[in-house]
Amino acid sequence: MNARVKMICLVGLVFAVFGLWIYSQNVWAQAGTSPVSIAFCNPTKAIRGYQKFMVMNDRLIAEKNRIQKQVIETQKALRAGADELAASGLLPDSQEYKRMRKELLKKTIQNEAFAKFSETDLRLQEQQMKEVCFRDLVSAVGKTAKQKGLVLVVGQALYADEALDITAEVTEQLNLDYKLRG
Repeated sequence: MNARVKMICLVGLVFAVFGLWIYSQNVWAQAGTSPVSIAFCNPTKAIRGYQKFMVMNDRLIAEKNRIQKQVIETQKALRAGADELAASGLLPDSQEYKRMRKELLKKTIQNEAFAKFSETDLRLQEQQMKEVCFRDLVSAVGKTAKQKGLVLVVGQALYADEALDITAEVTEQLNLDYKLRG
């Protein structure tokens, strides 16, 4: 999605929220009840403070570092093997030279395939982690909203008074739920 489309969507969202707020004010005024309670939650900030996210992210980073180390060590071993082949004194047209070169090429390709596969797998794990944390966030926002009597919680706003920001409370709810689930 290009920047112009994002801007149009964001402006549309702002107008929709503003229109909903104005409409609700009129409805509540006619009904003689209190106005709609609206709050703001910064989802990125809430998830970054979520202990489950931190644990999962640390594991993902550790796995990424382990894989990178393995790939680098294999590359070093392959370079050493190539240097050993070059220094072996074997003639390039000899069967032994061709066999060793073929084996080095095979291991190089296997290492590159392992690196690509691992990179893709890590991206999938990261996406799954984000999806799990987002579901947890939606649940925590819902619980927090009910506790506070809110009817609308927005996640993006061009401006929101600090009094409307429930991000810290949502993060507390996320971490409480995480602790309760064990």
